[in-house]
Order: sequence, then structure tokens, then C-alpha cells
Amino acid sequence: MKKKLKMVLFVLLILMLSGCTASNGHDILNAKDKPLTWQGEKEKPFGKFEYRKLDEKEVKKLLKEKFSVELPSYYKDIQIVFDKHFVTANTHLAPTEYSITTDGESLYFRGINKYYQQDELKIFTYIDFDYQFDQKKKLVTLKNQTLTISNPSKERQLPKNDLDETIKDVSSLINISLGKNLDDLHALMKKDKGKLKGSVLQVYENIEAAKDANELQKSIAVELDNEEHINQLYFYITDVIDENI
Repeated sequence: MKKKLKMVLFVLLILMLSGCTASNGHDILNAKDKPLTWQGEKEKPFGKFEYRKLDEKEVKKLLKEKFSVELPSYYKDIQIVFDKHFVTANTHLAPTEYSITTDGESLYFRGINKYYQQDELKIFTYIDFDYQFDQKKKLVTLKNQTLTISNPSKERQLPKNDLDETIKDVSSLINISLGKNLDDLHALMKKDKGKLKGSVLQVYENIEAAKDANELQKSIAVELDNEEHINQLYFYITDVIDENI
């Protein structure tokens, strides 16, 4: 009888341990979204620090050695996509500037790319990553990401005049299937012309569908200037997959 009781208790213990190990939502995350995420173990919060005007080597060293954090694996592909659309025979990329700011359980990473035509700034981009430390789990998660494309030029045209193709390529990079979202955007801008000055228009969001598909939450928005030209593009990613289980 005691032998059977021990066996039952052993089985229950295994089931409990299995339940604990399955509590990380990243285990069931859609495979196409995995390159967009990052998690890692850490014993203590980040502390309070601020580093500005770092180069790529400096920022990666600080992230890894001082803060035990890494960039998501798709990060290198962001630059490839940006350069594909913004570098031309007349437009060049200045050295990328990086910054790291930490405040206790939060670490904020930013990369700034500036594309010039001679001395005129044509395009600049922000890559913003927000890492959060969970004291209870001793775990760091890349929680929020924003990719921003800003067009300060007077004509509001991209260097290759390929707005739709740029949106499609960045969307594909972060596992977004646009369907007819761009057609809907252009139709709305045409229909409400004259009423959209300074507006921010949502192009895509998957907040409701993300949970069922085991995906990260994502959205795309565009900002219009006073002449209703698109001067800002925003791509958002939020990791709440652990909260959905």
C-alpha cells in the first residue's frame, strides 16, 4: 500500500513540475515570431545608468557584459531592409548612434539611423527596445518594440519613392501579412481628404487574433502632416505571450 502511495505521489510531483515548465508562453509561440523575441535569466535589476552616443561594438558589449541582455536575432535584418529602401547613389547612411538607459527593472535601447543626401537629412529611423526584468522569475523579457521611420524632407518622399514596398518589407520582416490593409489606407485618405491633418491612422493590428494564433501583438500606424502627407511610419510589437497562458 505504501509503495503504491509513493508511486502516486511521484506521478503527481512529475505532473506539477511539468506544469511549471510549461508556464512560459514562449514555448508555444508561433515559430515565425521567435526571432522577434528575447528572454534571458538575470539575478538582479538593471540599476540606474545612462549611456549615449555609443557605437555598435560598445552597445553590444554593454548589453551582454553589464546587463546580461542581447538584441533579438532579427535585429540585423532591420538594417538590411532599411538600407535596401533608403540607400541610393545619392543617399548615404551616417554612422548609427546607440543609447542605453536603465531604471531599476527597465532597460531602454535605442538605435538611430540617419540617411543624408549630401548635407540634407532625408530619412531617419528609430529602433526602440524596452526590456523588463521580472524579480520573481529572475527573467528579462523584451516586452515592447517600436520601429519608426521619419521623413523630414519637404517633398515627403522616400529616397526611392517606394512607400508601399517599404511598409510591405518591414511588415514581412516582423511576420505581418497585410492583405488589403494598404488599399484600405489609401482609400480612407482619398475619401477623407482635407479632414486628416495631423492624424495618426492605424494600418494594421492583431490584438484580438494574436492570442488564438500564439503570436506577439503587433500594429502599424502612419502619421500625417498638415498637408496630409505621410511623414511617420510606426511598427509596434508587444510581448504578452506569457500573460496569455
